[in-house]
Amino acid sequence: MTALPFLRDHGRVRSGQTVLINGASGSVGSAAVQLARHYGAHVIAVCSTGNVDRVRALGADEVIDYTREDFTRRRGAYHVVFDAVGKSAFSRCKEALTNGGIYLSTVPTLGMFVFADMLWTRLFGNKRAVLALTGLQPPGEKKKDLCFLKELAETGRIRAVIDGRYPWEDSAQTHHRVDSDTSRAPCSSRWELELRTCGYSGAMKTGGCACGAVRYALTLELTPVTFCHCSKCRRWHGHVGAYTAVDRPGLQLTEQRGLRWYAASPTVRRGFCGECGSSLLWDEEGAPKMSICAGTLDAPTGLRPKAHIYLGSKGDYYEVPEDGLLRREEFTR
Repeated sequence: MTALPFLRDHGRVRSGQTVLINGASGSVGSAAVQLARHYGAHVIAVCSTGNVDRVRALGADEVIDYTREDFTRRRGAYHVVFDAVGKSAFSRCKEALTNGGIYLSTVPTLGMFVFADMLWTRLFGNKRAVLALTGLQPPGEKKKDLCFLKELAETGRIRAVIDGRYPWEDSAQTHHRVDSDTSRAPCSSRWELELRTCGYSGAMKTGGCACGAVRYALTLELTPVTFCHCSKCRRWHGHVGAYTAVDRPGLQLTEQRGLRWYAASPTVRRGFCGECGSSLLWDEEGAPKMSICAGTLDAPTGLRPKAHIYLGSKGDYYEVPEDGLLRREEFTR
């Protein structure tokens, strides 16, 4: 609700622009990364070392670790600079903006300086500073924005990132966590029953191919591992296929230069790396989840096996021991 009017109305972000998001791992910044990408911009995100993978998984085209690089040293690089945490200033960012570039800040504590910059840049020069009080929007406009964001969330085009969950009686600790500089995203409280959101409260999992030309991040809950003994999977993997699965919005490709697809049937395609040959994904048209080859996840996975399927088609060169897992001669949903 904060990032949307800043980028859409004041930054006028559109396709072909380069947008820098400072504070990209926080609550406003993580939304801004996804919204700027939704509007077709090339997104450069700034965060700390520990949050680089998390922010890249949100869709950033490039991530700058602020402990290693000062983003303001790139001259004329950005059409829009959106400072979601108020750690910069227009005077520092001015030379990094393109002609006609816009500097946006969310932090009222910098207000007197930004207001002076706003007045000056409206009268002189071709680069603008903007401070918007988005919380003062009319209720009708807020309702429209909320409905728009709801649609984006339901279709998987944006997602919330939850830093932690606390029981209701620890609400004070929740607020302390949000107010601290260590909170990477919103926290939530529970009232008797946990309320599920479009975000993810656990640790992000990552994985990829053998050579690094395909990398992914998983931000939603994974299913237990299923072993598939069908002839197609044995040919694909060289032996039994081992799969976990995730709801589609929870799979974020952070590197896909090597990703290739093989049409295994009219409704199923298999993803693999065209550079090293690693088997990676199993994608059925219309299915709510994407299957992932479990062996491509980085350790520790935390996964446990659940079932053997297509035992009626297994190879004649091995036996499947009685291991306590579910056993299916074929596969039924």
